[in-house]
Amino acid sequence: MSSSSSAPAMMRVPQSSYVPYPMSGYEMVDVPDTFSSEVGLSQLISHGLYSSFATVAASPLNVSSIVMKAQYQSPGFFIPPTPTRPAPGRAGPQPDTSVTSPVNYPQLDGLMRALVALVDDSGVLSLWKALVPQTLMALFHSLTQSSAESILNEVFLLDDHVPIESMDHFLPNLGTLFASHALTNLLSAPANTVLTRMVLERPSPKAKYTSFWGSLFTIFREEGIGGLFAGWMPFVLERTIPVTLRTLSSIFFDRYLRLTDASIITSMLAEAVVNLTELAITSPLSTAAVRLQAQQVFKRSRQLSRPYVPLVAISPVPYKSWVDCIVRIPREEGIRSLYRGIESRFFSNIVHTSMMYVSELEIDEISEI
Repeated sequence: MSSSSSAPAMMRVPQSSYVPYPMSGYEMVDVPDTFSSEVGLSQLISHGLYSSFATVAASPLNVSSIVMKAQYQSPGFFIPPTPTRPAPGRAGPQPDTSVTSPVNYPQLDGLMRALVALVDDSGVLSLWKALVPQTLMALFHSLTQSSAESILNEVFLLDDHVPIESMDHFLPNLGTLFASHALTNLLSAPANTVLTRMVLERPSPKAKYTSFWGSLFTIFREEGIGGLFAGWMPFVLERTIPVTLRTLSSIFFDRYLRLTDASIITSMLAEAVVNLTELAITSPLSTAAVRLQAQQVFKRSRQLSRPYVPLVAISPVPYKSWVDCIVRIPREEGIRSLYRGIESRFFSNIVHTSMMYVSELEIDEISEI
């Protein structure tokens, strides 16, 4: 799109891209040519800040979701909640408070049960565990995905000044949108592995995953590059499919169902349908990613620095791949286990979407300056 001194240029504003269920497309904002670079930088900063705020607000939901998804709940697999020993002067076994069991959580089948278990075991601050990798992932995705998409559009000579929903031939731009999200998520996969390990490890003076960079180095040293990228395929698909699905649904609703000027109730119903579809598709992928990231796979030449004691029971038989994981979970634990933590992801989506809506209002104000 060409611009002149009399007509303002159109500048894209990136929507939420890190959240489990991001909004699709781009808003068109009128930005004067002389201020486009400064305003664009302000928009990116504003978007990154609000994405970080949303991550902090949704941390209890994300932490509880990881714990629920990682827990192995096969009916034939049981580990006593705590070891016991006879207490002096009392008959019968009593809880041994000097020994911490690696798996003392009951079956976490709901959001409230998971939150209560985390608070009872490790305190309220445990709901904000691993906040550094969570925030870094949000900032990285917010600040790089849009740039990656623009570069891909330039390489393939595609117009990126018009929303995808308004294009007659949208498939090439949809491809660069998908590729940019996939690439950005792939680069953030090691941070997500660190996030999973830090959330699942039981707090202890001998804990091995206590800091972001230290955990990153420990996983690489003990498990190699494959350990850092464990579960990368379902992780990338889980966060990239919703972007594509929302863009396609927006095109379908606008062009074929004519919902552009629909009532609020109709729009909310359409949004609910899209959300449920996303949950149905991505929840098994999310569970597979967490299970693969939670298990340790050592090379023969690697040395174990210290034991990894998780909060919950992890599958005693390592998963070979994400497909093996998705096949084994229903067979060993039931189909519901693939969708464990789904309510946490639903409410997390609401938090992120609300914060991103506030971010869009702030960006609109910046563009009017």
